[in-house]
Amino acid sequence: MSSWIVLFFLSSFFVGCENGVYYNEMPIQPLLIIKGNVLTIKSSNSIKNSAQLIYKVYIISVDQNKKIVYIAAKQSIGMPYRDTFRINLDDYKIFNTEAYQYYWCNPDKKMTTMKVSWEK
Repeated sequence: MSSWIVLFFLSSFFVGCENGVYYNEMPIQPLLIIKGNVLTIKSSNSIKNSAQLIYKVYIISVDQNKKIVYIAAKQSIGMPYRDTFRINLDDYKIFNTEAYQYYWCNPDKKMTTMKVSWEK
């Protein structure tokens, strides 16, 4: 019985551990594709934290004055595998998508400019 308690606490600990994702820890750099007003992000899991899976890619914030979109991701153990994430840009009041620059934000706040492909 005590081994079950230890296992429960260990599994709770590992599932609860989440980390941000550094741009350069992904073996294939994320792809940004915009079709209409939907941003699709295709990512690959970390080579640094191979036991953790990226489960969330999201927009941290949008600077409407500078026309900059800041993107980040979270990874954790025990999360379902995903490599494609979709974000409706209307939710962020982004309507002229080509007027914006897109940046990946690392956990240490350093940023990387991302290339975007637009599909008609």
